[in-house]
Amino acid sequence: MRRKKLIPGFNEQILADVFSDAVSLKSEAPYAARIEIPVEEKSLRRWLAAQPHPEKMYWRDRDGVFECACLGAADYLFASDGGDPETLFAEMAPWLTFAHPRLRYYGGFCFDPARGLQDPWQAFGSYRFVLPRFELVRMGEIRLMACNALIRGDTAADRREIEAVCAGFSQIRWEVDEWAEAGSVRVTGRTDNPKRGPWIRRVNAALNACEGGRFDKVVLARRTDLQMSGPVDPWRVLDRLADHTRGAYLFCFQPGPGKAFLGASPERLWKRAGGYVQSEAIAGTRPRGGSSSADRELGDALMHNDKELREHRFVAEGIRTVLQLVCDTMREDDGVSLIRLPNCQHLARRYEGLLADGYEDLDLLRAFHPTPAVGGTPSAEALSWIRETEPFDRGWYAGPVGWIGYDSSEFAVAIRSGLIAGNTVHAFAGAGIVPGSVAAAEWDELNNKIQPFLDALNGHAG
Repeated sequence: MRRKKLIPGFNEQILADVFSDAVSLKSEAPYAARIEIPVEEKSLRRWLAAQPHPEKMYWRDRDGVFECACLGAADYLFASDGGDPETLFAEMAPWLTFAHPRLRYYGGFCFDPARGLQDPWQAFGSYRFVLPRFELVRMGEIRLMACNALIRGDTAADRREIEAVCAGFSQIRWEVDEWAEAGSVRVTGRTDNPKRGPWIRRVNAALNACEGGRFDKVVLARRTDLQMSGPVDPWRVLDRLADHTRGAYLFCFQPGPGKAFLGASPERLWKRAGGYVQSEAIAGTRPRGGSSSADRELGDALMHNDKELREHRFVAEGIRTVLQLVCDTMREDDGVSLIRLPNCQHLARRYEGLLADGYEDLDLLRAFHPTPAVGGTPSAEALSWIRETEPFDRGWYAGPVGWIGYDSSEFAVAIRSGLIAGNTVHAFAGAGIVPGSVAAAEWDELNNKIQPFLDALNGHAG
């Protein structure tokens, strides 16, 4: 097998010397110390898979420009049940400064903290964010290794922090193997929750609630439980998922051994750079065609389908309302367009604006989530109905996942995702229900949406 060396000539003693200089500046504490080292390695997912550390994270933006593989935690912010995001942002603030614009917390939020977390979601919390101890980063043509430490101004504590950095650094595997041949781990059983019959009844009940005026739209979800013949390697699945999901955010959060939440989402919640913010409305779905002409016909049918356009309009109005609230100026696409993914296509409309003074990421989180694309509208009534009728806990499915930096942030909506728990994989998908929805067709849409996940599982190396 071919091996690649990441950082020739660099060792923990050099790292300790550099960080010791940072400790000597304790009068400036508290502050984050960060070292960035140029590297040549390109396969971040393979590097991450090779590491023995139990806590790992991965993020790749939708454009494929920024990619980060993370090990360990210099800081760890967690709420077990119903935590207030205001506390989260306040705890991050002292460490996110202009001195290190590339320093970021990575993590996510559960879909509905009011519901309460159920097994197997407890390890993820209502929110969980980590400032990585080590990061392997790709930004366009730039590749670097970053090491992070938090300096608090207590000499003994700061020395222990540096020792922890060096100890972790010494355990990193710098020589990375190619992927092993595909193993024999395979799907041995499948259970849909709800099953097809209860799903159809639930869709019809939602349509009755729409006609009765309780809400205009509600998004129903299904959890497909897949029993595997052995333990599942989330990093190999993620690498295979990348092959099936071009043009999507790719993410994986592993809080400990045997459990990981991963996915490939096409949907941006928001992206912020200074005061400039972007968002989008994505809704309405058709599969891809088997030929160019069939693909065009399916896309044209989607663009002119009254039910799909109404479903999308609810999402677009929700995004527009948020940006009108938080922005001084706002611009939107002239009309609806198509986003074509490898296995499906969606209606889309993009928005951008300049934030008004005083609005920050916390305000964006509270205003955007959940969008009508994953909850419904009016939001409160749709969420209440979901809590009453959905037979499982969504956990982080359809929640915001992403990163927060000093003067920037980016979050995706965690759809097209799954939870690995030992020998079981839970694959999630949802469908927006509005008057005109057909329960059987929505069931077929769910199957199409999870197909890339099933393809990634088939034949992966355990």
